[in-house]
Amino acid sequence: MSDRLVIFLVIVLIGLVSTPVSMALADLDVPDWALFSGHVSMFLAGLICAEIGRRTNP
Repeated sequence: MSDRLVIFLVIVLIGLVSTPVSMALADLDVPDWALFSGHVSMFLAGLICAEIGRRTNP
C-alpha cells in the first residue's frame, strides 16, 4: 500500500475510535463543547502526525 494511503487510513481510524468514546462520555453528561473539542483535537493530531511522517519519509 502507498504510504499516503496508510496515513489517511490511520486518520480515519482515529476518527472512528473517537465516536464510541464520545458516545460513552455523552452518557456521563459531559458538556457538548468538550465533546466537540475532543473530536477536533483527535483529527488535528492525526493530521500533524501525517505531516511529520511525510516530511521525515520523503
